Amino acid sequence: MIDDKTFVYLDPPYRPIATTASFTHYTEQGFDDTKQLELANFFRRLDHERGAKLMLLNLDPNNAVDRKGDFLIKAFAGYNIYRVLAPRAINSKGELRGKISELVITNYKHEPPILAIYF
Repeated sequence: MIDDKTFVYLDPPYRPIATTASFTHYTEQGFDDTKQLELANFFRRLDHERGAKLMLLNLDPNNAVDRKGDFLIKAFAGYNIYRVLAPRAINSKGELRGKISELVITNYKHEPPILAIYF
């Protein structure tokens, strides 16, 4: 049962960082922008109907070649959105390994407002 005593962590397939980086085909249907919007609606329902504490991670569009503006910022408007640096150790090109920006989206304030992710 999901209620106000429940914490839900969501880690969906991230929006691709480039046209050649498409790690969104975990199912036959894939996980495109339509699915990202469905997830945002699910996030809102869990918040409004169940009162659960929610945290979702996704790729910061500032990393992407084709950023499509502020798609995720608009999809999760009204929620707390933090940018964090997360290390990436896997890439076929060594010079592209390192920290990238991710979005942490919550329905609660986090103190301090800047989060750090360590792997």
